[in-house]
Amino acid sequence: MRSTASLWRALEAMPVLSGVREAWRRAAGADYAAIERLLRPTNRLAGNYPCPDAADEGCARSVIVHGDDDIAAICCRGSGGCETVALVRVDVVVHRLDLALLARAVGAALGLEIEQPTATHELARTVHAGNCRHAAGVALPAYVTLASDRSAVAEVIERLVARTGGRLLVLRANSDGVAPDVAESLRVRGGAVLALADLVAIDDHGVLVAAPVAPGLLQDAFGGTSAADTPPAAVFRKQGITWHVEFEGRTCSVGQSIGMEYIAELLRNPHRDIHSAKLRDGVAHEESRVRGSAGDALDSEALQGYRNRLADIDGELADAEERADVVGQERLQREREKLLGEVRRATGLGGRPRHVADDVERARQAVSTAIHRAKKAIKREHSPLFNHLDGTLTIGLVLAYRPDREIAWIT
Repeated sequence: MRSTASLWRALEAMPVLSGVREAWRRAAGADYAAIERLLRPTNRLAGNYPCPDAADEGCARSVIVHGDDDIAAICCRGSGGCETVALVRVDVVVHRLDLALLARAVGAALGLEIEQPTATHELARTVHAGNCRHAAGVALPAYVTLASDRSAVAEVIERLVARTGGRLLVLRANSDGVAPDVAESLRVRGGAVLALADLVAIDDHGVLVAAPVAPGLLQDAFGGTSAADTPPAAVFRKQGITWHVEFEGRTCSVGQSIGMEYIAELLRNPHRDIHSAKLRDGVAHEESRVRGSAGDALDSEALQGYRNRLADIDGELADAEERADVVGQERLQREREKLLGEVRRATGLGGRPRHVADDVERARQAVSTAIHRAKKAIKREHSPLFNHLDGTLTIGLVLAYRPDREIAWIT
């Protein structure tokens, strides 16, 4: 059994979690066997290839494809450069790290309650790995993140806290990547951030396993918390096509609907007024495109700005695909979809600006109807939760969740 510290550092250092197998071998070194089983081939061929001289990091080698079995990696230094390398197609296929498989491997090693690992699409290099059973009997969601620096880790934790209320386990690559104040902020909310380098080791077969100190570290992270010290926990989390619900000792599943999505967003933001248009658009922050009861949803200048940015994104997507930048492609696709949604919502027939007064009323009706339908579905499966929501949800133009006691919702 050996340490995984160098493996996690190598993964953190990679700008994108994709590359040819030789690049992965260089990055992972002696730990390549552990990572090889987590790689998945893509349908892309790389445009460059590592230099045969591993010590010469400045050597850029372009891939020239003449045929499947006639490929060459040519040194770009011209005369005096290193020799051309003969390759075949399999050598230049880009492989990406499957974060879901990595999360499952980490979860299995640490004995987490494994669910289907799910990527957090708004947070790059972060995936939900399963649940860690709390000392008080509560299953806290555990997330694996390979965010590359302190600021990125802080952003990941901030967003996950907003989603879960802070009662979660963040598994960071190495302990030195977390600012003390960020770790303390998570701890006081009943969560913890631990280092994968401390928790996970590699056995003689290249399999990720729990390090000998892992049980003690997990116990220390949560062992000092009792049910009496923390607010009661409840679960309202989407799992595939259903929602898993735990409340007041009763568990059930409720079918997926947009109304359940709206309720989950309100539960994440207790005692906070949210405009129905914001909720419909899946946004719960202070800024909104809705400015009043009259006028255009977006002025013509802003609308044209969105369209110009969409044109730019198309070019950037092509560049990212050529570089095999998987993370960049995903980020640009998310931005593109968001902008397209804004343009669709802001325009009517013929692409003309839509009036806010009409949009506001449609948002109120759509959100209210969806939530009432979701509450009826909840009532059939979990009457105590229905009663709780019926007495604490304000539904109308402005919505809010106002419980009479603190509840740590896990969403």
